[in-house]
Amino acid sequence: MKMVLYFIIFISSISICQNGKTDEQIFNSKKKIFASDKSLPGNVISIAKSFLGTLYTAHTLESNSPENLVVNLREFDCTTFVESIIALARTYHTDNQFSTFKNELRKIRYRDGMLNGYMSRLHYFSEWILNNEKRGIVAQLKMNSIEHNSKFNMNFMSEHASFYPKLSDSSGYVAIIKSIEESISNNNLSYLLSKDIHKINEIAKHGDIIAFVTSTKGLDYSHVGFLTKEKDGEFHLLHAPDKGLTVQVSKQPIMDYIKSKKSILGVKIIRLVE
Repeated sequence: MKMVLYFIIFISSISICQNGKTDEQIFNSKKKIFASDKSLPGNVISIAKSFLGTLYTAHTLESNSPENLVVNLREFDCTTFVESIIALARTYHTDNQFSTFKNELRKIRYRDGMLNGYMSRLHYFSEWILNNEKRGIVAQLKMNSIEHNSKFNMNFMSEHASFYPKLSDSSGYVAIIKSIEESISNNNLSYLLSKDIHKINEIAKHGDIIAFVTSTKGLDYSHVGFLTKEKDGEFHLLHAPDKGLTVQVSKQPIMDYIKSKKSILGVKIIRLVE
């Protein structure tokens, strides 16, 4: 994702992918990956790895059309990848129904799980974390003495309304997003500084979500993925990385990956609730 977490354009809820499968067929084909004796985070990584090689595509949620639930297992940006994988794992843990998967995706993507137009979507990842934590889907890891706290002035969407079709078409939406940004900006953002990233082994687990705090003005997080412990004993990043690339596990351990990205101020670790 090109350091902006929110550029996401509508494609189609159920359409044909390059290998000829619909989203529902892809959903059904992944059921066998779920293992009932594994933890939810463990299943998340197994399911996520089954999508290795899937094309990164930006802007898969944005359009001028009325807001609807976009289901797209054929291509991802970094956020839709994380949302889709969590929804798949939670569904396979219950009844294996495609309708349940769509409900899980809606619950994760929209404020309080309610799809009520464009502004009900959790556009900023800091609000995504807080709202999903409130509803028992994820939990922020408390890092106590090793975490850094600061407030961010969130205004990227309102300041760049032309990037978002619905915002550019409605001054009313811009006013609403400004109000949301002001509310989010009142919250402290706690995270592990990049210089302390070596301490990640003290707090993180296989299958945790990792979100990258950015220096980009007006933004909170610029990228998100999963932590996977690989054969070298190190955490790596499992993610949908950027335009022209595919879902992959980083070649570098997460500590080296972060050191190579100067715009990353730090990271937030989020854990799935069983």
